[in-house]
Amino acid sequence: MYEDGAVTAVILASIDLGNGLHEGVPVALIEAMSDGIPVVATPTGGTAELVRPGNGLLVPPAEPAALADAVQTLLEDAGLRQQLGESGRQRVFENYDIVGFAAQLIREFETARQIATPVLQCA
Repeated sequence: MYEDGAVTAVILASIDLGNGLHEGVPVALIEAMSDGIPVVATPTGGTAELVRPGNGLLVPPAEPAALADAVQTLLEDAGLRQQLGESGRQRVFENYDIVGFAAQLIREFETARQIATPVLQCA
């Protein structure tokens, strides 16, 4: 879908519902950014962990005028779209690589096993 150039930007306007009900790190934004598509989002939940100044646009939640302004800015500024797309792709490749995540998870499991093994032997 992204490869044919039909998508100019991906917009994710989330809100925090309170009581811990909010987005995690949105996979939809990771996918868009990994393909160099600029994103506009609200800094709720894990979104602000992914989208940082310079690799996407963040607007306050529940402020439609700010969201519309950000979208309009992207539509009118091809240079900004390109810069955000490239920066977003770099952010995802450096920080959200599945192979790196899997290796880190394996290390965590190994550490947990080493810590737990003496406890299990004593029981």
